[in-house]
Amino acid sequence: MVTISRWLLAITLAFVLAGCSDDKTEVSSGGGASGIESDGGAESAKFAGTYTGELITRIEGGTLDGESSTESVTIVIKTDGTASLTVEGTVVEGSVNGNRVGFSVRIKRTKDLLECEGEAVISGILEGDTLSGVVTGSGECELIAADTNFGISGSLTATKID
Repeated sequence: MVTISRWLLAITLAFVLAGCSDDKTEVSSGGGASGIESDGGAESAKFAGTYTGELITRIEGGTLDGESSTESVTIVIKTDGTASLTVEGTVVEGSVNGNRVGFSVRIKRTKDLLECEGEAVISGILEGDTLSGVVTGSGECELIAADTNFGISGSLTATKID
């Protein structure tokens, strides 16, 4: 009787998982620090302008291991030492110090019954009309009663358009 109940539970769970199709990713400003404190525009104003490019992120470990994403981004460097990053219609505020740019980003990913949340830091360097950077971070996924941890890595490349 116990074996039949477990078998029915497994089949029911498989149908529930197969029937769920919500698959979405939300991006917002992170609660943590980007590691870069604004210089108020003292040195960073010379890099002011709009940059466009792509942000590539990868998940390493955990339930979503191997998933990656490439998104178009717009970065605006302001004369006051602040910056904004727009990805998927969401604006994330950051800071600029000299030729260094930083953003803290919170990522929430829902796929079927799996919910994952993480925080990533994007650290970039401005050289001439080019912005390049790396993405680092970590997070945790929850599925029913099981939790798994994962890492976030990636890159940012953008070119000044004005």
